[in-house]
Amino acid sequence: MDSALSYFAQYLCNLEKFDEFKNWLDNLIKSKPLLFEELKEDEDFIFCIISLRIHEEKFCEAFELIENGKFTNPERFISLWDKAHYKLKEKEKGYPLTSLLRFRSRKKHPPPKSICPSGKRPSSNLPEHARQTLKQWFDKHADYPYPNENEKKQLVEQSGLILSQVKTWFANTRRRKKITAPKSNLKYGKIMKNYHQYNCSSQILTDDVHYALDTSMKKVGLYPDEENVGQIKMANKKLQDQCLFKVEES
Repeated sequence: MDSALSYFAQYLCNLEKFDEFKNWLDNLIKSKPLLFEELKEDEDFIFCIISLRIHEEKFCEAFELIENGKFTNPERFISLWDKAHYKLKEKEKGYPLTSLLRFRSRKKHPPPKSICPSGKRPSSNLPEHARQTLKQWFDKHADYPYPNENEKKQLVEQSGLILSQVKTWFANTRRRKKITAPKSNLKYGKIMKNYHQYNCSSQILTDDVHYALDTSMKKVGLYPDEENVGQIKMANKKLQDQCLFKVEES
């Protein structure tokens, strides 16, 4: 088995370069199908393929790979199982899930025996060394615990996690410690200014639109970088679809 190819796949997957990974994988399947079949015996390689299928929203394929897999380290696949169900539900609803909805999703869709033989979830999906790596960085930068893109990539390599796991860990940790981003009040004010500018009454706004706006405002206090922008754009699109008003993206 060519371990170099598996490492390359992990590199692309961990940094969420899924378009590049998909093109590379398609070329591999076409040019060297036997090698691809051999690589499918590699647990790390399968992890990457499942991550790609989730990104492509091919949820049935992702579920099938997890349910039929035989893994030596099955617990790390639990996060993929949950992530696939989160994204599937978000696609149905049209907005990000709240913590409560994610909790309900985990209760409704317990991991299969292939990755959770005992039927009981572990207390945490992150390995201890990964948590310690992230915690050390957080404690060292306690005055401003917001890693930039290069620092996130370094943490991915050091922890062995994927990029989304690193982002989620920092977001959750900042939330627990009640840390908000500087200038968040300014951005919050801009959103509220747009909200009141159009004199939209609560009777006009649907529940989904209320949720989208509320989510965008909450995210301002949690994410000062691209995640915040993405949430505001998502809310902006939903509000534009309702022909109500436009949230300022700044």
